[in-house]
Amino acid sequence: MNAPLRKTGGAKIGWVNATWPFAKLSASAQQLSVSVSLIGNYTFSPDQVASLEPCGSILVLSSGVRIVHTVQKYPEKIIFWCFGSPQRLIWVCSVEGAEGTCSLYLLALVLLFLTALALNLSSRFQAWVLKPGRSISEVRAIAVLVLVVSAIMLIAFGAQHVAS
Repeated sequence: MNAPLRKTGGAKIGWVNATWPFAKLSASAQQLSVSVSLIGNYTFSPDQVASLEPCGSILVLSSGVRIVHTVQKYPEKIIFWCFGSPQRLIWVCSVEGAEGTCSLYLLALVLLFLTALALNLSSRFQAWVLKPGRSISEVRAIAVLVLVVSAIMLIAFGAQHVAS
């Protein structure tokens, strides 16, 4: 299991704002939490998070992620502000929060890469996959494109996990 994601930023809890660096977000397979100095801690289990939505930007420097939740005792509006893309933060939180999903995506990507590689290199695999009378030259451009794109995605996936 990967270490939980940890980000420092700002937050808006209800009508109260906290600027950077007074808010911390952490996400793991078990929980998503936002801790704001002098305001409080807000912890959510996966079933308490209805969705994560990108929020408008503060100037051009940072963007927010709104946590749409089902916890009655928490303020309705909980937004975490951070530098960078809110869509990327939402994606990382959802991957961290969906136990096992990340490994399934990786498995699917590896299978796609190996299939495209075999289709380009193995005449036996080509005969097995293609209809009788069809040639690899009819689909080679697409097969090469799938091979290159899946290779780039695997490299990016690997680099992201080595960096974290």
